[in-house]
Amino acid sequence: MISIEGGPDTVRVYAHCAKPGSYPVGSVTLYALNLHPTNLAVLQNNLNNTDTQAYLLTPLGKLTSTKVQLNSKTLDFDGTSLPPMPGTTVSSITVPPQTFGFWVLPNANVKICS
Repeated sequence: MISIEGGPDTVRVYAHCAKPGSYPVGSVTLYALNLHPTNLAVLQNNLNNTDTQAYLLTPLGKLTSTKVQLNSKTLDFDGTSLPPMPGTTVSSITVPPQTFGFWVLPNANVKICS
């Protein structure tokens, strides 16, 4: 279903049923963390899921940055409310270097998530 390329010491991958009510029954959320400084983690999505939503969190500049980006846009917290955090539709799943990401596969139709 999902294949992973990259060293096991640099990549962490987890899957979870997506939040009921927010996504169709049977949807899955895939979480991944690429700790390596280069783009080693490429996940091939064999589910033919054209509605996959990506949320990629990366540091702005160095890994120790106090700013974070979501899908290449800097998130600015005003001290009272969270900024908008829209996903982006993707056709394949790639984890860039030093990135935590999650992908919602709304049409996965995973039986255990039903």
